[in-house]
Amino acid sequence: LFFSPDGRKVAIKWHWYGHIYIWDVIKKEMIRLIKCPFEIRSFCFSSDGSTLIIAGTENNTYGRIQLIDVNNGKEIRKMSIYPLLRTNREGGSDYGYSDVINANDKWLFALSRRDSIFCQWDMSTGDTLKRIKVNSWGYDKLFHINNTDLIVVKKEFGDSIFIFDFNKGDCINTLSGNAVKIQSVSVSKDGKLLMAAFDNGKIKIWKIWELI
Repeated sequence: LFFSPDGRKVAIKWHWYGHIYIWDVIKKEMIRLIKCPFEIRSFCFSSDGSTLIIAGTENNTYGRIQLIDVNNGKEIRKMSIYPLLRTNREGGSDYGYSDVINANDKWLFALSRRDSIFCQWDMSTGDTLKRIKVNSWGYDKLFHINNTDLIVVKKEFGDSIFIFDFNKGDCINTLSGNAVKIQSVSVSKDGKLLMAAFDNGKIKIWKIWELI
């Protein structure tokens, strides 16, 4: 599930396929049912809460990102990301998009966790601005730090957090959990704090400007 920035709406995904329900938190009622023609991997609200951004795989062939107007449920734009195709061990395609975010209502960022490719799109046009291949694979969380070229990612089942310079594609810092699995990662809305929750029940907070 994913809350809108103002906390008044929550989007809930039903399994992998097809349906996302949007509920009014205050009124405790469903206000919108979004039906997607593809397997949903991840979704989020835009920073103003007006757009729902959905990423997934269509017909086991094409990667898709779809922008939906929350107010009327209509599609704003659909973008194909088929160049990121990777074949898995069973012979099918596996995009594994981990997280999609919106930065200042200008850009979309996505991460192919199998291929380890970061993508950046222009929100208003749908144009691809940048694609960067990074070393290693298996990332399952992605955050953009506002007003910077920095991306924070976490590895699935891993004990490390990585900070990348999106412009260069370089990893500029690695934060280790000292063999303790990191369950969750988040970046504060103002982009000043990085937080991580560990398997041992501890939570750690860093000041981002001290890490770069």
